[in-house]
Amino acid sequence: MFNYFYTFIQLEPSELSEQLKRQGASIPAVRPGKATSQYITRTLTRMSILGSAFLGVLAAAPTLVESVTKLTAFRGFAGTSILILVGVATDTARRFRAEQAMSKYKDIDKLYDELKD
Repeated sequence: MFNYFYTFIQLEPSELSEQLKRQGASIPAVRPGKATSQYITRTLTRMSILGSAFLGVLAAAPTLVESVTKLTAFRGFAGTSILILVGVATDTARRFRAEQAMSKYKDIDKLYDELKD
């Protein structure tokens, strides 16, 4: 439930539709205005239901694996721990790629400065 309400607090369909309209952008095969708002609402509803189901499975997975396999190795991992680990790993990978891209630009800047002198 929290996921559903949080999604609509963060991305209000009517406001998003207006922003698209002001920018001259549109969703292919969807009319600007009310139709866009309805389309965004339907899409967000489906996505948040799927996301909520996934979060529920993720939260229950360690307990289910432990009860089925009788292993106690998963006792320290709650669903939230797994979610945090994946989030941190994803963020770290994204930052690493950004640093790699920035180092390429620094090399180009050095080359430009050498050619300028």
